Amino acid sequence: MLSYQMFFQSNLISKVLAFTILALVASREYGIFLPSIEPIMLSDSSFKEEAKIFSLVQFYPVARAFLIGSCILVFIGVYPAITVTLLVIGFLFLDCYFANLTPEVWPNFFHLHFIGICCILLESLRYLEFPAMPASPEVFTTVYQVIFIQIGLIYFFSGLAKLIHGGVAWAHNAESLHLILLMRGSSLGKLILSRPFPRRMAGTGTIIFELFVPVLLFIPNGFVYLSISAFLFHMATYAFIRISFWHLWGFFPALIFEILRSSGRI
Repeated sequence: MLSYQMFFQSNLISKVLAFTILALVASREYGIFLPSIEPIMLSDSSFKEEAKIFSLVQFYPVARAFLIGSCILVFIGVYPAITVTLLVIGFLFLDCYFANLTPEVWPNFFHLHFIGICCILLESLRYLEFPAMPASPEVFTTVYQVIFIQIGLIYFFSGLAKLIHGGVAWAHNAESLHLILLMRGSSLGKLILSRPFPRRMAGTGTIIFELFVPVLLFIPNGFVYLSISAFLFHMATYAFIRISFWHLWGFFPALIFEILRSSGRI
């Protein structure tokens, strides 16, 4: 039986997940404005019937408070096997609801749900001693590697989608990049990418990077190279067109730390 203090120790990835969900749920951009306009949207006969069934106009403040409370408990490490499970289930319900409410504009947070399931597994293994962490660190390392594989596939399918829908012209003509630049480009982005050749190079580099990210996982310490290269990619993307995708790359330091810790290298 684990000691009582063990209940107050959560995996670092679980803490990052809690902080990420807290930042999303507590922000106005995530959902505060939706309940106020939901009655108007639900009055539209063209709106999906399933969204009407799962109306949260009256329950949204409670659901939001529940998630914020769960995030805080996970972050400070109170009974992580239980609180992480409650957090993941609660966020899954609320995020699926909002995704159905505004399917055309809602961002895809599938990676958060996937990482959440992995966190439930990690915390449950520690709590149930099945197996005990000191005896079988490779089990935990395997879970971390699965998370990195899923992250690698995010980049790969993003690059593949660009080729499927835009072909080589997506990079060569860089019209999509030019449009994004006009809509939300920074001063630095407009200065550097205002001409066709730099945009073409940026578009080509983006597709090459996204398609070949999974390859990094097949070389020694590839997870480190993936994390560093992806972080630099997102910093450049944010500097040029103000798209950060912070709710993905924020997990990289925690994943590296936990992999190194489980393998006994720190």
